[in-house]
Amino acid sequence: MLEDLTPMYDTVNTCKAIERVREHPDSNEKDVELIQQYLDDPKWGNYALATALAKKGIRVHKDSIIRHREKRCPCWRR
Repeated sequence: MLEDLTPMYDTVNTCKAIERVREHPDSNEKDVELIQQYLDDPKWGNYALATALAKKGIRVHKDSIIRHREKRCPCWRR
């Protein structure tokens, strides 16, 4: 009965915050570099960063930012 189950998405190396920036039609590699810097910058609060990204049309939940910062994000398991 369960033989045909497949995961909804590949979680091997997927960081939701970075993935959402890459998916945005106006983003480029500089934006990917910048989101990595913002994620590493303690001056950016989790909610503040999520809100700033939302204003640019990039929806990232604050919990995804928290997971990344706590190294519980799939991208840390590479």
